[in-house]
Amino acid sequence: MTPSKEQMREVISKGDNTKNNSLILNPSGIFELRDFEFLDINNDKSIVVRNETLSKYTDSVGEGAANDTNFIDNIYIAMLECWVGYLNTKRINYYTDTTQGGKEADLIAEIEKLTAQS
Repeated sequence: MTPSKEQMREVISKGDNTKNNSLILNPSGIFELRDFEFLDINNDKSIVVRNETLSKYTDSVGEGAANDTNFIDNIYIAMLECWVGYLNTKRINYYTDTTQGGKEADLIAEIEKLTAQS
């Protein structure tokens, strides 16, 4: 399964800007926002990828953030890069705060290839 950019955008749009949020990609390929204060980042097996913490009161969640195409594209590509790593290794708890220069279409093609093999 390829994680959905639109689903990620929707999750970000509904985020609470008064909390430090962590954007998570779980083993089912679903994005979630979780309150960083309550994360067990070293032991939580439901965290495949965690994006850098989206700090409170910075407007990094909510409608404005969700409508910032560049912001969404950069996070999505970074998350897909780690998702490819997960599909190759089954390692969890990837952390990302920047892209490695991947192209969205290439990453999606790689994910489709990897998921077709399993």
